[in-house]
Amino acid sequence: MQRLERLAKGSLPPKNLETLKRVFDQMVRGACLDFDECRRDRLAKRLIFLFQSGLINPAQLEKIAMLWELTDDQLAKPTTVYKTKQPV
Repeated sequence: MQRLERLAKGSLPPKNLETLKRVFDQMVRGACLDFDECRRDRLAKRLIFLFQSGLINPAQLEKIAMLWELTDDQLAKPTTVYKTKQPV
């Protein structure tokens, strides 16, 4: 909760922070991604941004934030060049 409070900078009431904390904890525990400290901060900032933008449904928050994280994860990996067979 301290991470979310620090990053929200007093812009969200405790009830909303508690909702975000549940989503945050669920994502970090159940994700197939490695959430280091930097990634946890980024996830918390994204959840706060989404919530402040009007997205308050926890299931939707989790889905959108996870898609964001997965996209970042894919973009960070080097791309593989696939060679296609030329017709003979």
